[in-house]
Amino acid sequence: QVTAGPPPAALGFMAGVCESLQIEYDFIDINVEIAKELGLETWSKMYNHTELPWEQWPSDIQLQGNQLLLTLARKIKQYNPDLVAVSVLSFFQHTWTTRFLTVLKQVLPTVVTIAGGPGMSPVVHDEKTNFGRWLVNQDLLDYFVLGEGDVIFPEFLKGNRDMLGLNSKHTLDSWQPQIDSLDNFVFPVYKKIKKDDYVFHKKYFYV
Repeated sequence: QVTAGPPPAALGFMAGVCESLQIEYDFIDINVEIAKELGLETWSKMYNHTELPWEQWPSDIQLQGNQLLLTLARKIKQYNPDLVAVSVLSFFQHTWTTRFLTVLKQVLPTVVTIAGGPGMSPVVHDEKTNFGRWLVNQDLLDYFVLGEGDVIFPEFLKGNRDMLGLNSKHTLDSWQPQIDSLDNFVFPVYKKIKKDDYVFHKKYFYV
């Protein structure tokens, strides 16, 4: 029993898309890895600092966080991936996302990266741009999604790079319009998720 929350919906969605396209995939939930490898006490300390820039974190949890992210990046490298896709739920994940992509760039400098989720659109502290644009401007990310990733992600995996909402360093920001009907999209797939890693209230597992 590791953490007090359900698995992110984005994991099931992206897994379902990959299954439907017969693309080999795996995933890492950094939130769970922190709790498993560093313990819930450290997880709580890190959570309490999530709104601060990494450089303002206490040196001990900076060191532990860096070591963990380096381990995860090296694990990803072993898969020899063509693409690393990142889901950013909210602005609370900005610090972790930035640090993860920084470490990933050091370990896999040429891998293609894409990120989406509600956390891509908020404006970065002290900047006049959204988080996705800021990341690509820092050369930490290749593509970012604004709007409905349910439309963009499967098309992206098919090779389409010209869509509303799919943004890069060489485009102006655009949004994928809201979806009115969900009936045509794939079902989420959770078969690779270890349910014992997720505990919610009285040991219920939510999918």
